[in-house]
Amino acid sequence: MRALVQRVSQAAVDVEGERVAQIGPGMLVLLGVSREDDARKGNPPSYGAAAPGELAEPLYDRFCERLGAKKGVFGACMGVALVNDGPVTLMLEA
Repeated sequence: MRALVQRVSQAAVDVEGERVAQIGPGMLVLLGVSREDDARKGNPPSYGAAAPGELAEPLYDRFCERLGAKKGVFGACMGVALVNDGPVTLMLEA
């Protein structure tokens, strides 16, 4: 599992033209769940390395639940708009 965390002054997520989540100042987390870490082998990550939905979706839901996070729609094509707040970006791997 990888999480790219960015401090933002505001962020929003749209799915099919509809706003499904938005925040003011806070942290935006882009979360990915993979079968294995292709990037460590020197290959760029791909959708082929993504965990299947039946494995990834419960992990995504649990992650959001534990953080009390607003969330997008699992598996949807999302438009994410954000305004970074300073140079704060963290890559977390578990």
